[in-house]
Amino acid sequence: MRVGIDTQTIPFQPNDSAKVDPSFTDIVQRRPLESDTPVQLGEDADLESRIDIIFKNRDHVSKNSPMASRNIFQFLLNEPNVLVIVGAGLSDDRKVNDAQNTNNERFFEKTLANHSDRLAAMNVGDEITLSDHWDRQTNLVEIDPFEAFGSVTINSHADITIRRTKEGFDVVANVSHLTFDHYDWHGIGAASGWTRLPGGEVVELLDREMGELKKAGKASPFHVASLEEQVVVGSVTLQPDNTLRMDGKPTVKSSAVVNDQELTAARARIALKDNSAGNSEIKVPALPSADMLKIKTEADIDADIAEYIRKKDAK
Repeated sequence: MRVGIDTQTIPFQPNDSAKVDPSFTDIVQRRPLESDTPVQLGEDADLESRIDIIFKNRDHVSKNSPMASRNIFQFLLNEPNVLVIVGAGLSDDRKVNDAQNTNNERFFEKTLANHSDRLAAMNVGDEITLSDHWDRQTNLVEIDPFEAFGSVTINSHADITIRRTKEGFDVVANVSHLTFDHYDWHGIGAASGWTRLPGGEVVELLDREMGELKKAGKASPFHVASLEEQVVVGSVTLQPDNTLRMDGKPTVKSSAVVNDQELTAARARIALKDNSAGNSEIKVPALPSADMLKIKTEADIDADIAEYIRKKDAK
């Protein structure tokens, strides 16, 4: 049963550590990596050369942001209809956790409030189950420009068991939180993707360049999803006027990232279908049919990167 969707849309604002130094928009010449010739890494350097440098220095690039090189590489692989299943990288983010907790509270406060008359008619020992889902959008805390996620959506679905006690109601919610995004290279400035290499060099990938690659059919957007299951417990009290009061904030009793790729894909398909039909503020295209969808893991992309580097080194 769908009681309602509450969506908060937040414009993309990278944190201070991700802001681009204006000097990076010029050609940058720093200490060379392995030769005596300075490496040009700004806009006038060949785009393919800059991309090669990023991947060959992937360990350093990924140290502060493990998803960064995976995302940009998958974008450049130009594969249509891809869903990348990520592990704890999204669900571990503090702002994602805050959004999950907000949705958990909505199940206890807003969903139950919509059924207060039904709860009031229950006798001690009676038990009922309700289902609902809430959506919330948020930015990631540690955003690397290569990730270019913008805002991500947390789609939370819960089966809520309510048991009447002498004091009120004990509530147990089995919640699945799907965090997803459509990676299509959001623009965040003149040099939207950059990183420092071990020797101090700076690599730029410009919004304009990425947009031109996408327009020319040389890069493809893709979906990213992460699924986490939680058991959330709490209690509510029925007031004399039949309104409900939460007895403190609900508590997450257990939490685990789901590693089942097909289950995550199925949840993503349902969430995206619901959002495209019921909430025009969430501009995320629906997933293709199961027979058209290619599911990839982070390990799959790592293998693709290694193969890319091997072929480049072999030339």
